[in-house]
Amino acid sequence: GGYGGGGGGGMGGPGSTGSNLGGPDAFGGLGVNVSSGFGTWNELIAGGVVDRSYIEQEAERRKQEIDRAMENQIVQLENQCQEQRTSVQQQAEYHTQMAERQIESHKKQHQAHVTRQAEMQAYSILQRAEMEKGRLGQEAARALSQQSEREKAVILHEAMRQAEDVWRASQRALLEQAQKQKAEIDVQARKRTEEVEAQVRQAVSRVYISPHSAASPLSGGGSFGSYAPPLTQQQQPPPTIEGT
Repeated sequence: GGYGGGGGGGMGGPGSTGSNLGGPDAFGGLGVNVSSGFGTWNELIAGGVVDRSYIEQEAERRKQEIDRAMENQIVQLENQCQEQRTSVQQQAEYHTQMAERQIESHKKQHQAHVTRQAEMQAYSILQRAEMEKGRLGQEAARALSQQSEREKAVILHEAMRQAEDVWRASQRALLEQAQKQKAEIDVQARKRTEEVEAQVRQAVSRVYISPHSAASPLSGGGSFGSYAPPLTQQQQPPPTIEGT
């Protein structure tokens, strides 16, 4: 009971050397070196060199300090881990945002490039389409002009043929009409001639001249061959018809 230092962290009394006795065999910094010749802990406790209850209290106190230190260290490690995790997450988010921005920028650039290429291709296609459209339009106009000329030639030829047919038909109709009129005129002329001859015979019979007599104007002989009695107004010969 003569040893004790309370919570002083060292053991007083004769033979103690304090912290100078520390070493690999020291118990929690109590200043007792087992290898210095004092004997084992049990011998020291049995010999009354150290107080068992003090040793146990000191050991418990050291254990609690070690536990608190371990807990503090664990808390610090956890805080450090949390800080590192937070920092890593922030860096990851930052790099992710930067990567997304780069990807979005590259995407926009690629889209702009593709759009320009598409516009250039579309413009080229449009130019070729306009050229082809113009060429087809010229060919169509030329084909339509040729077809129109052919159709006009056919129409003109048909009109000429129809005009010729009409002319031939009119000529045939006129010829038929002329022939018909000529036949009628011939019939009328013969009829008129017969009437005149009948009138002449009747007139001759009135003057008592035989038709078979030499003096008859109808006999054509004798001294009266060229004589014919004058005709009355009703007995004038018919007019001469040209072409009969």
